[in-house]
Amino acid sequence: MLNQVLLFLGVCLTGTLVHAYDEEMQALMDNLHNECVGQTGVDESLIINARKGDFSEDQKLKCYMRCIFAEIGTVSKFYLKQNIIDGIRW
Repeated sequence: MLNQVLLFLGVCLTGTLVHAYDEEMQALMDNLHNECVGQTGVDESLIINARKGDFSEDQKLKCYMRCIFAEIGTVSKFYLKQNIIDGIRW
């Protein structure tokens, strides 16, 4: 019985921590998005389409994507950081 109670509490706590992490991550991504939209002036509809896989050749969209990648640390001065790319292999 004690093991079942501990398991239940563990599941509840894990769910709470994951939910809090998701909210924190979403807030971070929202701030990053707003910062890069402000810097580039990209149209939101182009971002929405890109998320669906429809990438435009729009220069502002490209700058937005570069901004996002630079802010999360995957590019430096327009070059991919190979050590980060190597760590993402599936």
